[in-house]
Amino acid sequence: MSSLERLPTELLDLIISYLDIEPPSYTQLHPEPDPNITVVEHTSLKHLYQSCSCLATLVRPYLFAHARVVLDYEPSEFYSFVREWNLARYIKSITVLVSDKDLPRQVTGIWLNKIFECIDPLRITILAPPRIIGEALQTPIDEQHGWAFDIDQQILQLEKSSYGNVSGYQPPPSENVLCARPWTSLSFNEGSSLKAYNHYEYFSSHVPSFLSQWGHEDPPMQLPAEMHDSFGGIESLSYTAIFPFYNHVENVNIVMRLMPRLRVVTVQLAPDENNHATELEQRGSMDPNDPWMELESAYSILGFNIQAKSSVEEFRSRDFHVEAVRPDLESALREQLAGWTHDDRGNWRRPPSGETSSILN
Repeated sequence: MSSLERLPTELLDLIISYLDIEPPSYTQLHPEPDPNITVVEHTSLKHLYQSCSCLATLVRPYLFAHARVVLDYEPSEFYSFVREWNLARYIKSITVLVSDKDLPRQVTGIWLNKIFECIDPLRITILAPPRIIGEALQTPIDEQHGWAFDIDQQILQLEKSSYGNVSGYQPPPSENVLCARPWTSLSFNEGSSLKAYNHYEYFSSHVPSFLSQWGHEDPPMQLPAEMHDSFGGIESLSYTAIFPFYNHVENVNIVMRLMPRLRVVTVQLAPDENNHATELEQRGSMDPNDPWMELESAYSILGFNIQAKSSVEEFRSRDFHVEAVRPDLESALREQLAGWTHDDRGNWRRPPSGETSSILN
């Protein structure tokens, strides 16, 4: 027996907890969607798990807390593995990866339900082509202009306040992932719209996104009652995209109206600090000023709608790292969010006494 194994269980558990880190599927939510979203550099927990059976028992709850499944085929192997090793109680989050854009239609919801039959995660992250994301939400995606955007992957992340209650949701209540659990947080990384700026009248193009459908007003999309019920539980909404058109961002405002308990809104509309996509796309025919003009217009309409949405208590912008546009963003938001407090890092809070009459529900 090694000296490490002789330590008290409580102390061993404390040591192991220091090796536990946030999964990359959580920390990499905002950069442009990447199939390597689950790749980690440090595998200390795995090595410790393999060292001896005594430590394996203690490491198991940490090692399998964040699972991954590739959904290019029915997840029967994942289902069997979880059942065989009794892992359901440990799994806090799961990342579902779909690389096959030609996945058979109508199977996404069924296969996701197979996952929900054996685990009840705190958080689910789905990285998949736009059509698959739409199918997970039972929302047909308009891909008519998809060629102009060339978006391969998007990220949908849903989160709730507890996990581990598999028996409480049997059978799974819906093939719509939004309605499968009482989610309180919805995050969406739509990908980049930059390539579309190279085309004539780019603003007439529609990004392949479920937001385009949920926010469509003429005619409005007929959402089933179960989706309206699920919207009622959402308290946090996060939207990430690279230079979306301001008229598309209006869909975010429309979706906010569907969420009566929405308290926190987070947006990122510019590339991540380490993303040099703008420089690459400027080799084409786009006017380099257009994306920034769209971004500023988008923030202006977002600020107006957030001020009007009385349930929202906090607005977070993740674009204050862009020094070139920070003054314009501050100016636009200061005007729209009059009376809100700002921490100079892009976080705005409604004052407790700042109850405003709302034109939104």
